Amino acid sequence: MWGGGLDHSRRSTHGWPGSVVEFLDLIEPPSRDFHLVIPSIPGFGFSGPTAEAGWTTRRIARTWAELMRRLGYDRYGAQGGDFGGGISRALGLLAPSS
Repeated sequence: MWGGGLDHSRRSTHGWPGSVVEFLDLIEPPSRDFHLVIPSIPGFGFSGPTAEAGWTTRRIARTWAELMRRLGYDRYGAQGGDFGGGISRALGLLAPSS
């Protein structure tokens, strides 16, 4: 874990059949020290249906890594429960130094 400071980010992924609503009670305390990025898994929760098949944990992890890059983060932590845990693991394998 790194120290606090808004130059760091944490990314969380909900499980199935959940949504980002699972994190509402948890958002406020860490948001004092970290930027929080809590996207919805494609095809679940508030994201709506996907236009194509093939949204595997690896594809979603690549998408999360690209999202974080576009947001300007080169280092971040990842957390996920249930299906989100598999995505977070895949993200760690894909971008271990992030």
